[in-house]
Amino acid sequence: MVIKVFFELVGKFVTIRGAVVRTGTVRSEVCRMTFRCIECSVMFVIEQPQGCFASPSRCKTRDCEGRIFRPEETESTTKMVDARKIRLQDIQHYDVLNYNKWLP
Repeated sequence: MVIKVFFELVGKFVTIRGAVVRTGTVRSEVCRMTFRCIECSVMFVIEQPQGCFASPSRCKTRDCEGRIFRPEETESTTKMVDARKIRLQDIQHYDVLNYNKWLP
């Protein structure tokens, strides 16, 4: 059930009831990154879907053949968010009634 909810509602705020089994560390994920071409120094923004970092393959400028880029993390157009993965376990009706037994 949780996997079905996840794929249908990516990017939306949802409420899920369950017991937290494991949490990951907080990591920065890139939503949008600004790159600077080493050859011509032109900067351009590339969307990073679902936090997967992707560098451009060639410069966006018509006359430039640059293929080496420097990420500009400090630019105002760059957007990064903190994220954490959480693993949940479904709670059955009986378990909800006895939930206080699980707490330390």
